[in-house]
Amino acid sequence: MRYAKLVDNYPQYASRKVRIDDTVIYNPPEETLLSLGYKPVVYAERPTVEVGYYAQVHWTETDNAIEQSWAVELVEQEL
Repeated sequence: MRYAKLVDNYPQYASRKVRIDDTVIYNPPEETLLSLGYKPVVYAERPTVEVGYYAQVHWTETDNAIEQSWAVELVEQEL
């Protein structure tokens, strides 16, 4: 499971090493990451898109997680 904070609508993933006061913790456990404000990241399956469309990722923060979702958008063509 990956943990992150939502910053400017994109996940900022937790480092494998965190500093709390003067202590460095390598591979911090879930409780530590949660206490630092990180939340588990829930991924969604990327949709299959047809020619002329693309999949746009969106991130949402809930009380318990950072959730990924996708929207299928039409490619705008220049004239």
